[in-house]
Amino acid sequence: MANQAHGLTEPNFFVIGASKCGTSSLHHYLSQHPEIFLPARKELHFFSNDDVHKELGYKGYLAANFSDARSFKAVGEATPGYLLYGDRVVPRMLESISEPDQLKFIAIFREPVERTISHYLHARRLQVEEAPLEEAVCTSKEGMPIDPESIYVRSSMYADNLKPWLECFSLSSFMFLRMEDLENEDVIRRVFHFLGVNEEVSLDLTHRANVRSVPRSRTLMRFLNLDSVPKRLAKRVFPQDFLRRIRLRVVQFNESPSDDEVMIRPELRDALAAHFAPGIDELEHLIGLELSAWKSTNKMTAASGRV
Repeated sequence: MANQAHGLTEPNFFVIGASKCGTSSLHHYLSQHPEIFLPARKELHFFSNDDVHKELGYKGYLAANFSDARSFKAVGEATPGYLLYGDRVVPRMLESISEPDQLKFIAIFREPVERTISHYLHARRLQVEEAPLEEAVCTSKEGMPIDPESIYVRSSMYADNLKPWLECFSLSSFMFLRMEDLENEDVIRRVFHFLGVNEEVSLDLTHRANVRSVPRSRTLMRFLNLDSVPKRLAKRVFPQDFLRRIRLRVVQFNESPSDDEVMIRPELRDALAAHFAPGIDELEHLIGLELSAWKSTNKMTAASGRV
């Protein structure tokens, strides 16, 4: 069972990223398990967002998200931005969580060029990015030098982003997956084993969360993602599991397929692949994940698939 702090249940595992690597799908699969508790809302950002961290405080974070988790073996949350911001997330976890040495972490990785493009497209769909792809990831149009400070590029530098985590937590505390692994039911059962819950449960792996889509109603999406008085009242009346199922149905109803895509110029794909190549080698050495398929991926294609 999960530990208690301030009379409230603490999380004992985190899905820390990376963004646009299938964390929403994993969140959906884990939510089906009767011994695993996840808040209805993914991406809490408590340990990574300064304002949220200061406003809620650790006790408020537990009360808002884990008040119904006492009877579950595995209690966690999925915020893919945690991996990128390990330099602030890790100290806050060590300071707040009562027994941080017992924590478990799951990190999912995706071929970095495809992840970068997917991240960019996601930002375009949310209307927070207006620049062309080349401007968003390069410091200049001439020669296409990759901008290491671009959020899209930084989020794909997995080895660099992992280092603050591995400096403070043992390698055995982590389970590392490739995005393509999520389509394998045996892999999901290995995740269950890692979390210490029953592996033999029925699973529905047909739902692919966050396949490229846009919300039919942005107002409804904002309501689902933000705290509100009606939602707080509903939490007092209805079981958490019931509310999770209702939210999932509403999100699926509100999704509309998106046919946007970006044709990446061969020169830019080559530049991105060259920029990420040393990091892929370092990641392999750092965590022992076999990534040879990524090294041969350098083709002119449109970004597609689960994001």
